[in-house]
Amino acid sequence: MEKVKSVSANWNQVLTEIARHQDRQQFARLYEYFAPRVKTYLLRFTASEAQAEELAQEALLQVWRKASKYHADKAAASTWIFCIARNLFIDQQRSGKGQLEQRTDSYHEHEQLLNDRAQEVDYDHRASVRTLDQAIKELPIMQAQLVYKSYFEGKSHSEIAGDLDIPIGSVKSGLRLAFKKLRAFTGVEDV
Repeated sequence: MEKVKSVSANWNQVLTEIARHQDRQQFARLYEYFAPRVKTYLLRFTASEAQAEELAQEALLQVWRKASKYHADKAAASTWIFCIARNLFIDQQRSGKGQLEQRTDSYHEHEQLLNDRAQEVDYDHRASVRTLDQAIKELPIMQAQLVYKSYFEGKSHSEIAGDLDIPIGSVKSGLRLAFKKLRAFTGVEDV
């Protein structure tokens, strides 16, 4: 039991240091330890591994952003982190965005699908641009940003992650979700 208290106190201290100094190395250590545990925890609520992984990444991103709100005297670091993950899951379910894509197609495959579809369409180019523009406007703001930076600015996933200060996994999963919605909006079928 003494060892468990020691480990808990250690993570409390790590989280406190992250809050004080924005220490990326300590955060990387915390992320490496908690990411798989949070994902496993979230899998109890959802059968989708992709959804659990995305929520785990988002939870740990919030841990980084909100570390200053953590108080070791109120809760253990692990309790605080798992509470953030649970609240994100609940928020996602309430917003109706609980069904995430489970495919792992790459961005370039989606881009090719859109390009192929655009060549097959019989109406003029301006109509297809308006359709795509409207589809992008229907995306959540973060997903629209990811599509814009990737497709229109030609940035790599790591460059986008740096620009938006988010994990690269969030960039990849956000693009997968965005292209799934764009395919549905434009009528491009899955392969």
